[in-house]
Amino acid sequence: MEIGPGEAAFAPLRGERAPRKLPQVPKFFPKGNSDQIFDGLHNAVQKEMLEGRADRIKTLLQKADTPAKREAVKNAIKQRMRNRN
Repeated sequence: MEIGPGEAAFAPLRGERAPRKLPQVPKFFPKGNSDQIFDGLHNAVQKEMLEGRADRIKTLLQKADTPAKREAVKNAIKQRMRNRN
């Protein structure tokens, strides 16, 4: 079971029943002090990763001094992107 932001679940201590997702976060379960730090952090990290990847690709293509090397770099990038998914 995956629990995302703004969701909560309950798992009995003795495991008598399976864990279950709650319809809403209970009012007695307040936001933590660090929650505001993590809000939006995922998007910021994803953006940095994409920018870094684009910079690395640009550098690799600039270092490829022949059309054959540039094509090899492009093919390697396509293959890695296919393997990533």
